[in-house]
Amino acid sequence: MPKTIVTGGSGKVGWWSIQELVAAGHEVLAIDKVKPVEALPKGAKYWPVEMLNLGEVYQALAGADYVCHIGAIPNPTGFPGATTFQNNTIATYHVFQAAVDLGVQKIIYTSSEMVYGFLDGQKIIPEYLPVDETHPTAPQGPYGLSKKMGEDIAEMFCRNHKISAASFRLANVRSPGNYD
Repeated sequence: MPKTIVTGGSGKVGWWSIQELVAAGHEVLAIDKVKPVEALPKGAKYWPVEMLNLGEVYQALAGADYVCHIGAIPNPTGFPGATTFQNNTIATYHVFQAAVDLGVQKIIYTSSEMVYGFLDGQKIIPEYLPVDETHPTAPQGPYGLSKKMGEDIAEMFCRNHKISAASFRLANVRSPGNYD
């Protein structure tokens, strides 16, 4: 049974990802600063981890086969910009560094559509539709920039080490209870 670490396991995307991974036969360790509000399924455990503490990240990733790095300050509001940028960028670097050093070969990184800059308070129009991963990025604030930096971190580690990573630019994540 593969062991998969899900950072941000207490968040919306993290919680649903854990459900799917367990259903697919993975043993899951959900790591987050905050304990999940909803119970995790059988086959998943929670461990409190401060992602800005590299030692804690190493401990949490030890023995992992895969990492789904979902954990981050999830949107551009609620925290000062410098806090969002620092948290998201440093946490991502820590995850990739620990994963590489511990032999994890596959990592999923959750980025954001905010890397394009369309929804970040500026009136930026896409250069073409549909927007795809080759569309130019132009983050307009610290959140979008932190997510773009996360993609760059993933690319650097893949280039310099024999790992593979996929970055997913998620857009406007809602839970079933969030719909009007």
